[in-house]
Amino acid sequence: MQRILQRKKLMIGLAAFLAILLAVDWLSGGVSQRLIYGTAQLSIESTPPGAAVFIDGSAVGVTPIGVAARPGEVILKLSHRFHSDFVERLRVARGEDRKVAIVFPPERGSLRVITNPKGAKVKVNDEPLAGETPLDIASLATGEHVVRMTIPGRAAVTRTVEVLPGAASEVSVDLERIPMGVLIVQVTPEDATVTFADGALRYRSGMDIPIGDYALTVSRPGYASLNTTAKVNVGRTVHTVVLEQQFAQLQVRARPANATIEVHHGAGRLAKTEPYYEGMRLAVGTVEVKAQAPGYRRFSKSLQLKAQGTELAIDLQRIDVRAGETIADALRVGGIGPDTIVVAAGPFVLGGVQVAITQPFAMGVYEVTRAQYRAFADATARGMPDAQAHETDTHPIVKVDRDDATAYVRWLSAQSGHHYRLPSEAEWEYAARAGMPAVASATICEQGNVADKTAAKSFRDWDTADCDDGQVRTAAVGSYRPNAFGLYDVVGNVSEWVQDCWYADHAKARRDGGARVDPGCMNHVVKGGSWDVFAQDDYVSGREPASSGADDRGFRVLREF
Repeated sequence: MQRILQRKKLMIGLAAFLAILLAVDWLSGGVSQRLIYGTAQLSIESTPPGAAVFIDGSAVGVTPIGVAARPGEVILKLSHRFHSDFVERLRVARGEDRKVAIVFPPERGSLRVITNPKGAKVKVNDEPLAGETPLDIASLATGEHVVRMTIPGRAAVTRTVEVLPGAASEVSVDLERIPMGVLIVQVTPEDATVTFADGALRYRSGMDIPIGDYALTVSRPGYASLNTTAKVNVGRTVHTVVLEQQFAQLQVRARPANATIEVHHGAGRLAKTEPYYEGMRLAVGTVEVKAQAPGYRRFSKSLQLKAQGTELAIDLQRIDVRAGETIADALRVGGIGPDTIVVAAGPFVLGGVQVAITQPFAMGVYEVTRAQYRAFADATARGMPDAQAHETDTHPIVKVDRDDATAYVRWLSAQSGHHYRLPSEAEWEYAARAGMPAVASATICEQGNVADKTAAKSFRDWDTADCDDGQVRTAAVGSYRPNAFGLYDVVGNVSEWVQDCWYADHAKARRDGGARVDPGCMNHVVKGGSWDVFAQDDYVSGREPASSGADDRGFRVLREF
């Protein structure tokens, strides 16, 4: 009896479980409904989703969706606002579970953008379009698009626009004026660069700009960059920024140990050259280091001093040239540069001041000719002085000022790969004297082209030499005998530009023979006399101030080692 009762309880429990399971399946539209009523299950998806689903003309929901369908043939329709309708006949069986996935093909429409006022720039989905409003976009993918319209000085407007299949859509907006201000960023140092952090605008002082907050970056080599925010109000906004200058240590090691080292740093009015010392700290940026030692080639290098410091090792190379050796360098444009001749180092007296030329150098054998200067003028599009009637390509170039002469030697350096410059006054006079105390006046017409008897026939009021060199004006270079160092025309022909600024005497002359220069000086020194001068005193020590070119002024070059 007990076993019978247990069996009944088990059967009742099993029946209850099956009843619950059947109820859950029924309520969820499961297989029980389809078996009893004879339906099929459709799982419908679409790309893009959100399409309205119709079965046999009746709306049943939107994708993705699962629906019951009667067995047999059904008409499935999907309708999406950005695509043409999809219609398909399906045959389904009783109890079937079918998945239907539909991909709508891409379609296009058109869009017209209108603004008041016209002339706005347009972006669609952050992509800038060519042209300005009114703007017609003939072909645009269907769907929602973000359209942004901007005109400087007016508030930008953003709209979300629907483009439908084969339809012409339109967006029309008014762009309202926005309050403007004037932005002036006062920076220290004055040549610092100001940029907008987002790159959308280019800064210029006093620019008109919509009011608001703007992120700026202010920077300059040698200073710590600064990010700042300028709040622009109606009217004039002055935003002040002071950059902090960065300093770093420059460490230089040179061989031989007796080398002297100079460092040029700064720019403009702050430019400065000073002797190097251990632990030297300078503003971060470009510096030029120069080193020299007797018997060694000069060294010069421009480098970037970094915030963490910079080290430089210099190994000077011995000079392996002999006095009297001639040198002419090949030029990149073709041909060769001026002939130069090596002049040995040595002491001499410059206007009562004892000077020691410690380094040999190569001086131009001749004054620079018209042909040589023309190569430079043609290569740099610099003006070429007109020739006088008697002048040929072998005559010295005249009517050039000191800036012209300096530009020529810089070009010559770039063309040859060697350092050319104008000589200092001391170097010029040392080479012109060639170890002699003075130029013998009795043989002056053999040594150079000066104001003489021939010149007196044309210029009767001149003081002239009591000899005849055969020339009234300039002569071709090398027409007279050279001095003891092999240099021609250091007496007469044309007076020659040197590096030095004009000072009335040599009291403060450099004892190493270097040039006395000042960026602000108005007059520079010319040396050697010219075709229109007869000097009772020594030609090579004679000197004059000059500030411009003339028909009796030229120059010669010096090549460093």
